[in-house]
Parts: sequence; C-alpha cells; structure tokens
Amino acid sequence: MNDPHTTAKEIWATGSTVGATTLFEKIIEASKYRCGANAVSENALNVDSITIKWIDGAILEINRTDSSFWIRLAQSAQSEPPNLNKSLESFYQEIVEPLKDKTGGVAAGLSW
Repeated sequence: MNDPHTTAKEIWATGSTVGATTLFEKIIEASKYRCGANAVSENALNVDSITIKWIDGAILEINRTDSSFWIRLAQSAQSEPPNLNKSLESFYQEIVEPLKDKTGGVAAGLSW
C-alpha cells in the first residue's frame, strides 16, 4: 500500500459517455455554486482539462476523455500530500459523492 505521507490521492470516474459527461457537468455546476463562478476555469464544458479553486484554496485539475475523467490536486511547494489529500477528500465528499449516486451509467471513487 502507498504511504499517505508521500502519495497524493485522485478522484476517478468512468462509465458511459453520457454518464461521464453528465457527472462532469454536474460537478462543474456544483463547484461554481459552492465556490463561485470565478473558481472554475472559463469554458469548462468545452475543454478536456480545467481547474477549480476549491474552498480551502487548493487547485484541482480535471482531465477528461469521452467516458472518464480524473481529478487531481495541483502540487505546490507549500503543501504536502497529506494536506492535499484532505482537500481532495473534502471535494469528493461534498461535491462528487452526492452527485455520482444521482448520475446513471457512471462509477466514481477516491483512490491512491
């Protein structure tokens, strides 16, 4: 098992193209509602890679394909993986987890 002191977590989602796109769009809208419209990079729905500034100041990077996406935290010199992991866990619990259960054709989780 990976050492939580040296490894950052990531959120993954995969499934049907429609399900993954729907979940992605719901995550963007929920992030804008929770963090403000300026927290999400412009034209978020039209690109394969976007950023979100989470409520604790952490920057999340979302990279997607047609049927999947990954959410990782941008590394910074001041933050260690355990702190970054707390930010990602918070985003998962507050944004992704409630939405994934309401989106058909997709599975999502938090992993090392």
